Amino acid sequence: MKRIALKLLIAAVSTFILTSGSICASAAELETNTDNQNEQVVLIGNSDLTTEINTKQITSESTENTNFDKDVLTDTKKKYNLKINENLEKQIDLLCTDSNLSNKKNAVLAKNQLKAEKSTTTDTSVTIDQSTTTGAAVTTEYSGITDLGNTSLDKSAYASLNTMTYGQIKAEGEQRWYLTKVDKGQKLTAFLGYKAESAIDLNLYLFKYNESDGSISQVAYSALNGKSTTSNEQLSYISDGGYYFMCVNSAGGFDVNNKYQLILISSNKYDSSEPDDSITQRKILSGIPTTISQTIDNAFDVDWIQFTVPENKNIFGTFQNASSNGTYKMTLYDHNLNSLGTLTQGQNFNGLFAAGAYLIKVEAISGADANTPYNITFTPYDNFNTRKTVSGSATITDSIDNALDENWIEYSTTESTKLELSLTNPNSNTKYAVDICNKNSAGNLVIAATINQGDLKSVLLSSGTCYLRVRSLNGYDPNTKYTLSLKVDPNYLCSSGDYVVTTNSDRNALYINGAPVSLEYIPSSAYYPGGDASSHVTMGGNSKITNYGIVNYQGKTCVCIEVSDVFIYTWVYANHGYNYEHLTVPLGQFVIDLQTGQCIDGGVLKWV
Repeated sequence: MKRIALKLLIAAVSTFILTSGSICASAAELETNTDNQNEQVVLIGNSDLTTEINTKQITSESTENTNFDKDVLTDTKKKYNLKINENLEKQIDLLCTDSNLSNKKNAVLAKNQLKAEKSTTTDTSVTIDQSTTTGAAVTTEYSGITDLGNTSLDKSAYASLNTMTYGQIKAEGEQRWYLTKVDKGQKLTAFLGYKAESAIDLNLYLFKYNESDGSISQVAYSALNGKSTTSNEQLSYISDGGYYFMCVNSAGGFDVNNKYQLILISSNKYDSSEPDDSITQRKILSGIPTTISQTIDNAFDVDWIQFTVPENKNIFGTFQNASSNGTYKMTLYDHNLNSLGTLTQGQNFNGLFAAGAYLIKVEAISGADANTPYNITFTPYDNFNTRKTVSGSATITDSIDNALDENWIEYSTTESTKLELSLTNPNSNTKYAVDICNKNSAGNLVIAATINQGDLKSVLLSSGTCYLRVRSLNGYDPNTKYTLSLKVDPNYLCSSGDYVVTTNSDRNALYINGAPVSLEYIPSSAYYPGGDASSHVTMGGNSKITNYGIVNYQGKTCVCIEVSDVFIYTWVYANHGYNYEHLTVPLGQFVIDLQTGQCIDGGVLKWV
């Protein structure tokens, strides 16, 4: 028989080395935030289609085992002593038209011989409906169990486009090689599927043959799945015309009783995101997209898309397909390719997405349509689950982006606080409001007060946490930011009922509802010569209010004030008489009746 010597320059070996990293290496590039684990996402569709999925971030690295022999080209040359042939295409054409070829099992690149191996029937499970796609119907090639002997590059078997080719892996690490020709501008879809008795891991690689120098270079690969009894690999490539080699490589395991299926589809019409049939070819979008609109150009076409959520965000999404020629499904994955849930066309999804990278896989359940795109829409919005945390005085700018959007703020304080709030919105066509909410004993949020935009209002907060919600009363505008001003009153001390206790910036004066209070206590029995006047306490020139609190004293609601550097008075005998003098002590206190504003008790807390 005639045999072809492929023109392969060993100097080009660097272009042949297979990429050993698979989706793991690509996924490692994806940054993620592991906060907010175990959050739930609910897929909302028709009542009977609602599904719950989990968006917890998986931090452990995925691992894949390619185990591809990187020196396969060198080894092949040593074993088979490859020769240089200046016209590969001419030799293939000759072989394909030679009617006298024999020894089918060992034929190399002999298309006519391979036709003799064909089954006379078409495998209906993979036939493409001609009314829905530009590709040809899939027929069956190499349907028998005859071993083609295509275990190395120089023994590659010719695989026709739009065919299903069967093959077997009979030893771990074994490879099966194929050659095909693809016209310029055509999209090649290669699908490798298998079902084995025991776990096996097959990977698929595509190489371009360079006729000018005889080299081959890897242009696409799929090494997505690990060992499994049922799995598939898939890739696609936009041809610049010429010949392509495919290698089915056993990264682990083998099966002498079952066959794999290699399906090659050509498409002359496809969307601008192609090739994107494998995870390594995924379309990477920055941030959260608004709409994804692509087509499924043949029944085996798969679209992989990556998007990134920059911060914890709720997303409402829809998955629609207007084509009557195809029915599609969409699967959502986290950054480690853990499935988070699957939707069929017409379903919606809605829930909290933790910051990080996510992937979408769209594929056909049946049919295909290269002319009519499917659409996935994304509507990100905020709610209580994506609240910001604030304390003290702050200025917050944000926008209400859509009808679902509500911006929540968790506000915390360690002491009683008087907070002045104002909400301004430069867009007069939209009206917003801010709610101040507390949690009741049951843990439910209840509105304590509401402030409309343009208003200025002060609220008194006890120590702890409250929640602010900015919401729309009328309309929204994602392009215009509102401003929420939170200003803590530094002079506010405490309050009870209708009584508000404040001080001044020097903290050496006291006011109840704005009226000044005299911080001096004079006991009625202290003043007589030789007596004890130490209970007479008053503010000194350097006194400062250091502490305060509401107390119930002698049946009255009072404020108790602690003051540093207070004066106390006493009688001193000197110069044949008694003199009234004062001493300064580190700390004293006063008790003031909130209703009357009178100091009803006082004394020394610390003498030295």
